[in-house]
Amino acid sequence: MYYSAIGLLAILILFIVNWDILYDARVYEKAAWNVYRRFLFAVLAYYVTDVLWGILEELKLAKALFSDTTIYFIVMGVGISFWAEYTVAYLGEKSGFGRFLVYTGRIIAGAVGLLAIVNIFTPVLFTVDKKSEYNALPARYVILSCQILFLLIISVYALVSKIREGAKGEIGAKYRILASFGIIMVLCLFAQLWFPYLPLYAIAYMLGTTLLHTFVVNDEKDAYKH
Repeated sequence: MYYSAIGLLAILILFIVNWDILYDARVYEKAAWNVYRRFLFAVLAYYVTDVLWGILEELKLAKALFSDTTIYFIVMGVGISFWAEYTVAYLGEKSGFGRFLVYTGRIIAGAVGLLAIVNIFTPVLFTVDKKSEYNALPARYVILSCQILFLLIISVYALVSKIREGAKGEIGAKYRILASFGIIMVLCLFAQLWFPYLPLYAIAYMLGTTLLHTFVVNDEKDAYKH
């Protein structure tokens, strides 16, 4: 049951740290932060499915576990799509590459959703047997590998944008935090490939969103007040 305990802690931290954004969509009145708010709700949805996963696995409810795992993959893909959209919006990137990142994120989310639906009828992502044992299938590794590569591209994009804009001081730090978020997600997602029974992705989300709020969101809040 410790698996679910990590997710419950992550939900509490998410609400405590980001309550202002979650409660009021108009808190910053910027397009980028509206996207970030949607991203936070995707993270929250992921946490909920992750908590339920641990409980259902412990109770050995095979059908419910299969349904929850299906939703788990979908919200994971949606979260990455919103992260790409937020990064592009926050950095004000209006080039073709920015649009490429946004549409690639949506394609990945759509592909994950499609595979999750196909998996209901023909197992390609995972199976859950009668004993509630989760078994990963090849498509899971392909999808997670694509997400790892995409997160790396977003992180490199943030760093390149920092260099290109000559951002220094507090502005430069924001670019580095954006890149760090992706790197944290990549490291934990890579480990999740081999250790599916550890809540590593939830830990990555918890660390990443806390970093973002501390070093990026708070500064934006102060700037907005001024």
